[in-house]
Amino acid sequence: MATVYNWQIGRQMQYRFEAGTQKRQFAAVFNINRCIACQTCTMACKSTWTFSPGQELMWWNNVETKPFGGYPHHWDAKLLALQEAADPGGQVWEAHPPTPSAPYGTFAGKTIFETADGVERQATGYLPAEEEWKSPNLYEDTATRFSPGGTSLPEHSGWFFYLQRICNHCTYPACVAACPRNAAYKREEDGIVLIDQERCRGYRKCVEACPYKKAMYRPTTRTSEKCIGCYPRVEGTDPLTEGIPMETRCMTACIGKIRLQGLVKVEPDGQWTNDPQNPLYYLVHVERVALPLYPQFGTQPNVYYIPPRWVPREYLRQMFGPGVDEAIERYTNPSRELLAVLHKMRELATELASFPDALVQLRQLDVLLSQLDQAAWDGQRVAVLSVGTAADCPAFETAYFAAEANRQAHRMADLAGLYRAFGVAPAPGAGRPDDLSIELEFLAFMLEKELFAALHRGAPRVAQVRRGLRIFLGQHLGRWLPLFIERLAARAEGTVYHPAGPLLRDLLDRQCGRLGLRDIEPAPGFDPAAWESPRSHGPELGVSSFVPVESLAEVEEP
Repeated sequence: MATVYNWQIGRQMQYRFEAGTQKRQFAAVFNINRCIACQTCTMACKSTWTFSPGQELMWWNNVETKPFGGYPHHWDAKLLALQEAADPGGQVWEAHPPTPSAPYGTFAGKTIFETADGVERQATGYLPAEEEWKSPNLYEDTATRFSPGGTSLPEHSGWFFYLQRICNHCTYPACVAACPRNAAYKREEDGIVLIDQERCRGYRKCVEACPYKKAMYRPTTRTSEKCIGCYPRVEGTDPLTEGIPMETRCMTACIGKIRLQGLVKVEPDGQWTNDPQNPLYYLVHVERVALPLYPQFGTQPNVYYIPPRWVPREYLRQMFGPGVDEAIERYTNPSRELLAVLHKMRELATELASFPDALVQLRQLDVLLSQLDQAAWDGQRVAVLSVGTAADCPAFETAYFAAEANRQAHRMADLAGLYRAFGVAPAPGAGRPDDLSIELEFLAFMLEKELFAALHRGAPRVAQVRRGLRIFLGQHLGRWLPLFIERLAARAEGTVYHPAGPLLRDLLDRQCGRLGLRDIEPAPGFDPAAWESPRSHGPELGVSSFVPVESLAEVEEP
């Protein structure tokens, strides 16, 4: 057993494997307060993934009524009883002020991995009987009590709420720990948990170990199956959109607009990278209104819930941990920013497929260049980017349109005008507007601007920014960057600039695909002998090259 850190329980714990190598994690937030239990999400998932023989009793997505409902029947109550029997009286939390590494306090009890023997069982669990899978809607809309005298708002003598459930794609999944053939695994690219059907032999250890009972046995194939996080849609390989990532089926179909999904960056210890611009991070770590389901189980689930306001707190604390009181208070009296994020949850879901990746890629380029000291940096820059009289790999847009020499001034003017149209301009002395570093900095600025518009300004402003991005990529950066990348690959071997080529290619492909730019006219060509690069290359990535347009009048010309 390895020792790993679980930030949801605020301490280290025992797990079969070392912490995963994935750098991004699929995650979601569900707002319970908005769910109407229409089961549209359930049927969307069912009709897409589990409509074949042997899958009749499989519901990868289900909505159950609490406190009496459950699929399979009473799955959580049974596991809580097993944990209490294994650690009598010890399943308690130690409260303390929230910190990034322990936002809910410290769980003093034992996880399902720590109550198991680690030999015969890697996690405490049980195998549900077949009858327990047959009625996924058992006790639907069943309240806790009935009052002969009726009720009055906002006070209720009885209560119930709807719990939306998919696989949590846990950071420390019990199904992965329990599988004797290592058929269950987490994808490195997005942390989605899958079961290799070629390796699976149907031992059902994953079914037994999963505390949420989201691994299921299929008798016709004698293998286990589970929610796959709609990974073809998440990664953009679904043929429906021709390479553009999109939401999962349950997210897309949701009538109440209660769901928000995306990818978050994670550190080697499993904690999320500090990124308040990501709405998922904002809801979970900044406002702390979204909580994990049964964090005391120890799997560190990656589906989070905004708890229902009307339910007794004691019940909610057992289900979501001790952060419930703060979460409900913040949700009931939201800040303006939180109110905006909650209002835009449905619209934001479509944005998250691309923004974090693009901004992270730009930051990675920045990090690559920041690894050198100034002398080494200057030397490699001269050797690779041809500062001086050589021109094998110039980092200027107009160099790649040498055959259109009479139009170069127009291209420079177009770029300068585009910068000004979105409120910025290159600072005096920053370099030419067609410098690659300045164009990439403008791309990062536009992506941040688009995300801000999605969060705070609405669809018309988002559409406006995207029109600008299409012009910028379709008429400028996207036309000459592929040829620059080819020359960079040949020129930059063994330097810090060499890894920048694939990052630039991936960045360009993702953004062009997202914006529907599939047939960009390539640059007409480049003849090194026909162009002489300027002697000053300008600023590098990560250096702020822009000033607000309204400040230009205050800047003295050099």
